[in-house]
Amino acid sequence: MFRRSVLPLSLCATSVAFGQSGPVPAAAGQPDTFTPVVLEPKPVLRNHISMGFQLGFNIRTSFKHIGRFAPATNPGSTNGLSNHFYDDGYNLVDSTGNEHFAGTDGDGNPIFKQGTWNFGFNNFANQVHGNGDADGTIDMHSTSSSGGTSADRSNDPRPGFVLTFGRELYRDEKDRWRTGLDWSFGYTDYVIKDSSAVNAKATQLTDTYSLFGDQLPTQPSYSQGANGDPNHNIISDTPTRSLSSAVVPVSGTRKFGADIFAFRLGPYFEIPLNKTFSFSLEGGAALVYVYSRFQFNEEIMAPGGLLNVKGNGVHDGIQLGGYVGGKISAALSEKVSLFAGAQWLDAGTYVHRNHATGEAAVLDLSQSVFFTTGIGYSF
Repeated sequence: MFRRSVLPLSLCATSVAFGQSGPVPAAAGQPDTFTPVVLEPKPVLRNHISMGFQLGFNIRTSFKHIGRFAPATNPGSTNGLSNHFYDDGYNLVDSTGNEHFAGTDGDGNPIFKQGTWNFGFNNFANQVHGNGDADGTIDMHSTSSSGGTSADRSNDPRPGFVLTFGRELYRDEKDRWRTGLDWSFGYTDYVIKDSSAVNAKATQLTDTYSLFGDQLPTQPSYSQGANGDPNHNIISDTPTRSLSSAVVPVSGTRKFGADIFAFRLGPYFEIPLNKTFSFSLEGGAALVYVYSRFQFNEEIMAPGGLLNVKGNGVHDGIQLGGYVGGKISAALSEKVSLFAGAQWLDAGTYVHRNHATGEAAVLDLSQSVFFTTGIGYSF
């Protein structure tokens, strides 16, 4: 009887033992516990660099003082007893010192007439008037020109590139806007050619001498030496001077080329439009360095004959100004984006002048517009 009851009691003991190895409920009034997971904040990428292609518009060049030339000869003053050189003749002090015997007075004293027989001219028909008359004259000329202008020449668009580095300085707590500072470097390759015909403004000096009633040889050109040979004609050595304006045709070619390096520094203001697109405005100071080449080859139909004027040279200079612009960016990833924008630049006017002739190429950078597109990287 005793042996039969041992097995059931053993099974009950085993069941109680297994039951005690399971989870133990928390005591009443004590909360459940867990280990929290710490999430690191998303890093803010405050630096960015970008590189893009740019096209420059409204970069204009004016060519000034085209066909400019100084007097080729020296007419001197209007005083007598002096030398006068002209484009079409000369009137010089002769071997007598411009004192010529003209008879005697009532007392038998010699009378001298001031004049010269050391003169010459190139065009009888155009220069001699009233030949042999008591009031006959001869005109002699010297011409100079301040040149003409070929204005506002352009060769849009002009290619180049731009590199930018920026640093974000502040953004609001909800990332509705951001602001920072941008520094950029841009290069533009500029070339312009011009072959326009130009009418240059010329000034013609005319000195008129009396012939003293003499009749000059009617040959097209004529000259006498210091001793009056061959005919010993005497004319006045004291001219009446006048100035007149004339138009001088100029033909030829001009070429101006420049390497334009632009450095820009200024703040920007950016507004995220959504998770992909953002819009920004920018502006600031600009420094532009220009290295230029200027050459020309021109023919001038001057009154004294055809003149050929050539020149070439290099020059450089720094222009100061400012810029404003805007752009739209599209994020491809957290760090990479594409952008497109435009900038307006005012850096004044740059002048490359040929010091030998005074002819100049004037580069107008006061209304320049640059369209850019490229890729950016944030870090």
